[in-house]
Amino acid sequence: MDMENFELNELENVEINPVQEGDIINGKIIKIEKDLVYLDIGYKMEGKIDLSEFEREPKVNDSLEVLVLKQDEINGNIILSHKQAEFIKVWNNVNELFNTSPYISGKITEEMDNGYKVDIGIPALLPFSHIKRVNNFEEIKEKQLMFKIIDIKDRTKKVILSRRLYLNEINNKKKKEILETIEEGSVLEGIVKNIKNFGIFVDLGGIDAFIPKSELAWSRNVDPDKIVSINEKVKGSVLSFDKNEEKILLSLKKLQSNPWNTIDKKFQEGMIAKGTIVKIINSGVFVELEPGIEGYISKENLTWAKYIKTPFEVVKKNDIVEFKISSIDKLNKKITLDLKHVLPNPWDEISTKYFVGQKLTVKIKHLVKEGTYVEIEENVEGYIDLRDVSWVKNYRSARDAFKRGD
Repeated sequence: MDMENFELNELENVEINPVQEGDIINGKIIKIEKDLVYLDIGYKMEGKIDLSEFEREPKVNDSLEVLVLKQDEINGNIILSHKQAEFIKVWNNVNELFNTSPYISGKITEEMDNGYKVDIGIPALLPFSHIKRVNNFEEIKEKQLMFKIIDIKDRTKKVILSRRLYLNEINNKKKKEILETIEEGSVLEGIVKNIKNFGIFVDLGGIDAFIPKSELAWSRNVDPDKIVSINEKVKGSVLSFDKNEEKILLSLKKLQSNPWNTIDKKFQEGMIAKGTIVKIINSGVFVELEPGIEGYISKENLTWAKYIKTPFEVVKKNDIVEFKISSIDKLNKKITLDLKHVLPNPWDEISTKYFVGQKLTVKIKHLVKEGTYVEIEENVEGYIDLRDVSWVKNYRSARDAFKRGD
């Protein structure tokens, strides 16, 4: 017999065990019977896995990685585990991340006595001290978040996570990047986190910035909560910053065109225009001609009436009024307006409506020490001297003789 051929034939019949207990190998599902899944693992014996290991129903020809548990020589197959193979893969990955870049994504699945259970491929613990506790668990349940791996217990195969440390480290990194690259005029984007009557606070992702009320818009009289809303994304130009104090001042209006640059093309002295009353003070009112352009009407130029106590007697906020532009000071961004001179002057017809000696019924409008002002008709006032109130009684003050509104 040819010895060489004999040796080759004998070698072909010798079965070399290609797998060892603890190996992770690839296999293909060839059949599913009752509670068992059978795999072709490229070996004379078939591999088998308990069907209960699968969260989703497996299918024939599916390929998967499995862990070799032991050989069942009696039944002629190899006991495998898909679940344990997946666990080992994830565990090795978690260990590698822990030693290199300890951040991992996971989904919060369950609330426990000492924290939350997080699915990172294997169960992990997120202690309450490492995340802001919520009153309603449903707010964070099944939410995919990033965490920092802070501890691994090899013996018990436990992983401890922290959401708080992850956010702190990411925010500190972003803060450092912002402070190293920032300069005046830089455009930064952030989320509005707080609104005050004097300005707004913006989260730039790791560091806060402040936008003063005066930098929200070109208009002088603005309500911050009318310009922006909480959680809104905004972009601002850097006005100033202090790297040591970590203070950043932004401007929204610097990224908007300045309406005063083209005011000459839209408004001229002497023209009649319309606007909206945006603010009322004791001495007069401010009127918005267009966004960013405001003018001022003094109390004396609101009405032909000789005396009004406050502008509120004539107008109210958000009224739309017609006025005359008296002057424009482009350098100081001031416009003087006149409401009175676009209204008919009632005094032009006084001589045809009233005469000396005529008896009138009038309304007490304003009391002073020596007398009272009365309204004869709208925007026409008269005055009664206290000495002309009575022939027989001497009044010490107008309040002794009259009441406003009589």
